[in-house]
Formats: sequence, C-alpha cells, structure tokens
Amino acid sequence: IEQERWVRWFAEEISSPPPDRFIEPETGPRPDVFEYLENLGYPADRVEGIERIRGLTNENYSIRVNGEELVVRIASPNAARLGIDRFAERTVMRAAEVTGLGPQIVHYSLPHGHLVTRRIRAEPFEETPEVYRSEKTLERVVAAVKRIHALPPIEHRFDPFARIERILEEAEQRDLHRPASLPRLIAHMQRIRARWGESTGRDRTLCHNDLFAGNILNTDPIRIVDWEFVGMGDPYFDLATLVVSCGESAPLPRPFQDTILEAYAGRIDREGRTRLVDMVFMVRLHAGCWGLAQQLAERPLPVDAGFTYVEYTDDVLHALDNGVG
Repeated sequence: IEQERWVRWFAEEISSPPPDRFIEPETGPRPDVFEYLENLGYPADRVEGIERIRGLTNENYSIRVNGEELVVRIASPNAARLGIDRFAERTVMRAAEVTGLGPQIVHYSLPHGHLVTRRIRAEPFEETPEVYRSEKTLERVVAAVKRIHALPPIEHRFDPFARIERILEEAEQRDLHRPASLPRLIAHMQRIRARWGESTGRDRTLCHNDLFAGNILNTDPIRIVDWEFVGMGDPYFDLATLVVSCGESAPLPRPFQDTILEAYAGRIDREGRTRLVDMVFMVRLHAGCWGLAQQLAERPLPVDAGFTYVEYTDDVLHALDNGVG
C-alpha cells in the first residue's frame, strides 16, 4: 500500500508545474474562513459546526461540513518573517500523507498557505503528557521521526542558528525589548555552532523542526501535524524537540533522553549525549526567539491566551539562562 502511495505522490509532483517562489502572497487582511470554504465548494449553509482551535501564528478551525470533519488553516501573511516556505511545506505534506505520517490534504492554497485537511480523530500528547513521558511512547514517537528523516530531500533549509541571528538583528534595529540574558545565551549558541557546524552540514536530513506535543497525535502508528517549519536540518534538533515536547522549560530527565538516543541511533555514547544536550539548548533558544519574531510581526494573541509574547520570551529565555554554566 505504501509503495502505491509513493507512486501516486511522485506522479503528482512530476505533473505539477515548478513552484515560483518569487510570487508574493497578497497583502491585507486574511480571508474569512467561510469565504475560503465557499470557494472550495463548501457553502456556509452546509457548515454544521465550527470551532476555533489551537494555534498562535495562524487561524485554525475544526469544521463539520457535508458530513465531513475538516481542519482549516487560514495562514498568517508573515510566513517569510518566520522562515516558513509554503512550497516546501506542501511538498512534504504530500509525502507525509502518502506514507501515513500526516493528515489527508483536501486543499492547499499557494502561495498563501491556506490549508484544508481531513481531521484525524486522536488526542495530541499535549493533552496527555503522562502518557508521553514513558519509554514505550517515546520509542513509538522516535520510530515516526525516523520515517520523517527518510522522506525525500527538499531544497529548503532550516538553520536555527541563522534564524535566531536574523530575528535578533531585526529586534535590535527596531529597538525591541530583549532580555538581559541574551548576550550570554548567544555566546553559548556560538560555542555549539563551532562544535557541530561541520557535522550538521554533513548529516543534514529532512526534519519536521516543530515536534512539540501538540503536533504529535496518539495514533497507531503515530501521526504528525503542523509541518510549517519543515526543512533540511540537523536530525538531533528534532530529537531535542522531543526532549522538551511537553514544555520548553521542563526537559525530560536523562533516562528518557537515553531512550530517545537508543531508539534513534541504536546506541548511547558521549558524542550523542553531548549533541542532544546542545540541540536541546538550541530548541529552547529558538522557541524564545520565536516569541521575538511574533512581536516583530505584531501578531495579536487570542484574548484567552493568558500571556503576552514579551512574557513568553522573557520566561523561556530566563529559564534557559539559569541552566547555562
């Protein structure tokens, strides 16, 4: 079955015209979700239920229409600022669909990134962290990660070092509030870059780069959603995200980290442990700087968020600074 899916995927890719990445998405307000659905042949009077669901960058909805359960994303116009390549995301989502790793795509709008998928009836591990924090679950999740890393390569690259530097440069130009701990954290980041720069270039593979518990569904086999940050990168960045998947400031203890390493590489050694620890730092630093990027994009938070992007950035980077020697 999987071989047949791959044949269909490659046929679609070959028949599709090459993407023009120089097309700029339309500026202005995002389309209304009902207007978007209407254009796809789902009129408003057929919508049986709609609910706004999780998501800070985009507007996401769970919708029941014509007896179907769908998830609709009205994409943020600030994708480029956040380092998101919509063409890369679409390509990888197709591959994830045909290999049973991701949701079924109903419609993907380029270059904007508006998206409709069929809903997968399953809980994300964000809702059951106690289930996630187990050896058996982590082995299942790592098996899915290995399948992601085996997907065909793409042109788009995910480089957390460069992304963080770009965000901080713009934050400085805009005189945005930045935590006092940032110089120390960036100095440590540069030490990590010096330690692994060459090896991460050699070992670069296709990665999800956003494997937080809200994006990992407890299905059999594991299914993954939210592929926005997909790109060629360091596989240990994905593994490190699993370590902090249920909270950037609450990494899994070392025995669980060893479970991840052994399930992925078949061994536990000093180099693997050091690289994982370094990438855990990078995932947490990147998360804090993502908060800065959202401030730069002037993205409004949902009214019930319970925090601001300034508070989020300060909290994440303060907790990270406390762990840096």
